[in-house]
Amino acid sequence: MNMYQLNCFITVCRYMSFTKAASQLVITQQGISKIISRMEEELQVPLFHRHNSTLELTEHGALLLNSGIKILREYNSVTEQLAAIRAKNSA
Repeated sequence: MNMYQLNCFITVCRYMSFTKAASQLVITQQGISKIISRMEEELQVPLFHRHNSTLELTEHGALLLNSGIKILREYNSVTEQLAAIRAKNSA
């Protein structure tokens, strides 16, 4: 799993909709669906219960969401710090 996939998952969780998440991320609904399916295959657990047109997080999905938010926040913080160091060193 990479940061892009994690961000996609978190966005789906925010909207509880593949369609709305895809629109927010400017990709197709099929694209976001494939990303989530690949994550589920890689992790070997379902992340969502899919009921007709509604989504519900599984226990695994809830765990990933809680940890994923922290991971993504830390990743963004580190990349910002690295950019600041680069800018300082190139000045």
